[in-house]
Amino acid sequence: AGGANIAVATPAARRATILAFLAALESDELDEFLRLMFRGLGRGVEALADAETATAAINAAAPARVAGVLKLLTAVVAKLGFKVERHAASFASVCVAAAARAGNEADDGDDAADDSDDDDEEDGAEATPARLKRERAAALACLKDVAERYAASPALAAIPGGLETRLWDPLSHHLSALAGGGVGDGTPALLKLVVAFVRTP
Repeated sequence: AGGANIAVATPAARRATILAFLAALESDELDEFLRLMFRGLGRGVEALADAETATAAINAAAPARVAGVLKLLTAVVAKLGFKVERHAASFASVCVAAAARAGNEADDGDDAADDSDDDDEEDGAEATPARLKRERAAALACLKDVAERYAASPALAAIPGGLETRLWDPLSHHLSALAGGGVGDGTPALLKLVVAFVRTP
């Protein structure tokens, strides 16, 4: 009977436990964790700051794998904050690439981020419109968090080509849908992102 009462930790609980431990480390001690975190994209965290590299990595990855990276990245930005600030450009590039990829392949609709604890990271998961829509919403929500957290960061401001160009050009599909009323009812993730950037210095 004792074994039947053992609680199984959810993915969210496991992430919280790991990040609580990592939060006690110094910035340079987090490099190995970040390397492992982005290993599924086949590129190092520094290389992902480049737009073409990030786009190629995202396009080559299964939607479930990208969803897992985005969910962990959102938690990392929230919990580790400025200890990983120097990689803000890489974080932004990954989010933009994921949002642009999903936006080009999924139908327009209400962007609702998937907050469930079901971390489906099967490499062979099919890129269905519904899965891509969730990827898009997660990427835009994560990008909003990156923008708010690192708004005044030199790392984010130093993105080659400028932050606005790197951000809005790949997301033109989303902006057109938003301007034309093509997104669903409610507050889409893109609108929240726009508001976040308007409020930044």
